[in-house]
Amino acid sequence: GLSVCRPKGKIKELLITRSPINALSHQRLHETAHTLYVSTCGPLTKDIAHNLEELLLQAKEQSIVVKLGFDNDQVGREMAHQVAAIA
Repeated sequence: GLSVCRPKGKIKELLITRSPINALSHQRLHETAHTLYVSTCGPLTKDIAHNLEELLLQAKEQSIVVKLGFDNDQVGREMAHQVAAIA
């Protein structure tokens, strides 16, 4: 399932990563108080894709900026493409 790290403040940004360690690393490096971090914890299953679709719809309704934080390798580019297709 999805791993979620909620911000301390109001959510203004959603960052989707493949692993929780990537989300935690980004959070530590950028100290973002308004970013909701969501990790897929591996490849996109049908359930995870469905959950992401719901999350992305909510983000759109609330005008939340969505960013993808996947690795710049073949798997990361494929996941970015898959999430973009869901969006």
